[in-house]
Amino acid sequence: LLYVNNLCNVLLRLDRYEEAWEIMRSMLSGIKSTRNFHSRIGFVSLYAKSLLKKGLSSEARSYAELYLRGYENEILLYRWHRFFTTYLETLLSQRQYQEMVQVIRRYGLIKREFTYQSRADYLPAIQWLRGIAQYHLGILEKEEVTNQIEAHLRQISKDENRLIVARHFVSDLLPYAPEVLKGLQS
Repeated sequence: LLYVNNLCNVLLRLDRYEEAWEIMRSMLSGIKSTRNFHSRIGFVSLYAKSLLKKGLSSEARSYAELYLRGYENEILLYRWHRFFTTYLETLLSQRQYQEMVQVIRRYGLIKREFTYQSRADYLPAIQWLRGIAQYHLGILEKEEVTNQIEAHLRQISKDENRLIVARHFVSDLLPYAPEVLKGLQS
């Protein structure tokens, strides 16, 4: 499962989501038998992301919500950042901005994300998603969200790998807030 997760993560970053989805779909029956929740939650997140990339946002959301209902404690213990980033993206794709803000508040995701700041692979994805949701709700101005994201991109500008990941994430979010993100993905 670890190998499949790594392979599919790479395929998704290369926008080869059909291929990633096919591989993961073939593994769906075996996912339930693994006791490694780190890999299992990673798989669920990647599978939901592949569904989202295929334009199946309702299915992605349902899959994530079903897993959240069944394994909330495990998600919060093992892979909360990866899982909630994908889940919030599914909500964003469906314009469920208020629900995004509620999920972030209910699980204390901003506070949790701040504890990740010292990690080498830190990306404030949940803060960015919250900012976009708050923009759509009229809570934040476009410039506030753009400035927040630009500030982080400047902080990591010397780390090419992190910058690539961040810009890829901005590209993923671009369809949902082009007026906020236009110009940040290049």
